[in-house]
Amino acid sequence: MSFVDWHRTMLSMNDLKPGVLIELEGEPYQVLEAHHNKVAQRRPVMQTKIRHLVSGKVRAETFQQSDKVAEADIERIKAKFTYRTK
Repeated sequence: MSFVDWHRTMLSMNDLKPGVLIELEGEPYQVLEAHHNKVAQRRPVMQTKIRHLVSGKVRAETFQQSDKVAEADIERIKAKFTYRTK
């Protein structure tokens, strides 16, 4: 375990809100929707829709109350695209 992995912020089910960036199965995702569900006599779950930041694919994922998810280590930079016409 490296120094970076040891200090990575772990998010609980309650921290999953739209816009949060997470790392799942080693890949970066953005939470699009998050719905907290608690049915009588069952454990609460968080049903989410997440988008893969590289491929753009959207998938549904359900998190249990005991699940911990790593916060994605993403760096945002401003970029200016210049286009050249022929």
